[in-house]
Amino acid sequence: MKLKDGNLRLARTSDAEAIATMSRVTIEQDLRWRWRPSRVKQAIADIDTNAVVITQNNLLTAFSIAWFGQNEAHLILLGVHPSSRRRGTGRHLVDWQKRVAETAGIRVMSLEVRESNENARAFYRQLGFRETRLLRQYYDGCEDAFRMVCHL
Repeated sequence: MKLKDGNLRLARTSDAEAIATMSRVTIEQDLRWRWRPSRVKQAIADIDTNAVVITQNNLLTAFSIAWFGQNEAHLILLGVHPSSRRRGTGRHLVDWQKRVAETAGIRVMSLEVRESNENARAFYRQLGFRETRLLRQYYDGCEDAFRMVCHL
């Protein structure tokens, strides 16, 4: 899908290194690195997971990975390079994952976000997500998270 600031497409295993690196820098900073290239490759290959990327000039600028179950979808990761933020890039990725969920007959999408990440929490609220539960020490036992839910 052609976007104003790049192209949105399904992730390929060849994207795993770039996705893992961006996850480490933009999402997993100050935490143990869980989304290494091998785990990203597994997610890309998983039939219940949808991984998409946005590229610009053949460089990965953003990605999202979502898991789809029987009744609920879960946005596992959303990473946007700092130079691509506040341009609608993240919104495109979340909207894509929401449309995939709706197409599959799923009416609920959830995610977790750091309690301290006010910008991300505000971003998700703008997209219809609501904080439903505080998860104590969710991130490596050192930082709390909010579970957020959106009814599609």
